Amino acid sequence: MKISLEALKRYVDINVPVEELCDRMVMAGFEIEEMEKQGE
Repeated sequence: MKISLEALKRYVDINVPVEELCDRMVMAGFEIEEMEKQGE
């Protein structure tokens, strides 16, 4: 499943860098295959 950071922010207060968020999600049991940065 693909989900954007903005979509996650609608439901969860995210106040850590994206890399740390990914690490925490993996530790919680979520599988992350890749992370893409778009449109900076």
